[in-house]
Amino acid sequence: MAAWHYVIGSERNGPVSDNRLLAMIARDELSPDVLVWRDGQAEWIPARETREIGAAVRRVTPVPAPQAAPPPLPRYPLARPWPRFLARVFDLLLLYIPAIFVLSLAAFALPEDIVDLNPLLLRAASGDLSSVFSLILLVQLVSFAILALITAAFGTSLGKLIFGVRVAPLLGQKRLGFHLEREFTVWLRGLALSIVPASIVTAILQYRRVSDGQPAGYDERKARVEGKPISGVRLAGGIVATLLAPILLIMLFTVVLNQIPMSKKDLDVPASTRWMNPETLGEARFDRPFKADTFKGAGNVNTYFEAQDLSVTMLFEHDINVGTGVGSAEYARTWDADLQKFFTVTSPWRPLTIDGKRAYRASAASVGNAAGDIELTFVLTDAGAWRIVVYAGAAKLADLDIERNVTALFETID
Repeated sequence: MAAWHYVIGSERNGPVSDNRLLAMIARDELSPDVLVWRDGQAEWIPARETREIGAAVRRVTPVPAPQAAPPPLPRYPLARPWPRFLARVFDLLLLYIPAIFVLSLAAFALPEDIVDLNPLLLRAASGDLSSVFSLILLVQLVSFAILALITAAFGTSLGKLIFGVRVAPLLGQKRLGFHLEREFTVWLRGLALSIVPASIVTAILQYRRVSDGQPAGYDERKARVEGKPISGVRLAGGIVATLLAPILLIMLFTVVLNQIPMSKKDLDVPASTRWMNPETLGEARFDRPFKADTFKGAGNVNTYFEAQDLSVTMLFEHDINVGTGVGSAEYARTWDADLQKFFTVTSPWRPLTIDGKRAYRASAASVGNAAGDIELTFVLTDAGAWRIVVYAGAAKLADLDIERNVTALFETID
């Protein structure tokens, strides 16, 4: 067995046996290229080139694993804040109407003990802030879910396509799970659930990060949002489309909703309706089938009546916040002011007698929708004001002969 000398730095070591030299190489104490010499060699040569131990050195030296090729450079730079903002605004405006449509379908198709949105809608319409906030959150929740589904299915959304924005996952996540998680993280961290002023603060913080060339907080180490350069014409067209999209979708939503058949739970309403006033226990009987929902608001008790064929809706309210000595003219002005965000009163208040009670009535129209007929009636009593809003949609109030139903409601306040 040969006696080998080897060099570390400028120092000569040895002699050592073949096995000892191989063991030192295997333990990485020596490099396979260490210079070695034994008696009979003319010069120092690397250990791996010696005839005696070269083959053994190659067996004990692991072959270095091939290094993974670096990923390709991004095709486009990071997207700037404004294209990202416009893309999201476009998508959400586009999806709010489908989200409302989905909620409407759920309200029609599912049993009332699972989903019944009418009380929430009525409280929101009456100005109850918590109900308005809950309704907005619900619509946004569905909108963000729809946006995640679209992006997962097609790799982009219409807003991102128009404004040249692309979201690329960094960690190889499953597409649907990634986009669902990202959309709700954007809603939470980027928009603070759209709760003002928190949403303004979070939007400013994310704007500053993106403006500085950093990823948004919800995208850090998760996604790269790239921006493809677009022409000024395309940018202007996208902004115009953003403004027009909700108007066109509202028109489409109205047409489609009118084609939806009545659900079974609505068809089960009896041919006539009996209703008991929860405050006075007086009973009213209507000559048409109504579905009734009663709820309490701040300072009032409201019951919403919806006809089986959706041709007529009535809101019967008891306003207990009426000061002593308030006259009919003053109360009419007060109610008129309260209604301004929903209705426009189109006629003077006129006196009439209903069930022996002095009442006052005016006509109105929905704000932004001249179609349809609305009738407002109130009666002042010692217990406050009892008032009725009747909305007949595209029908005429006179053609529906609802005066008997209004009279029946006022009969219950005795």
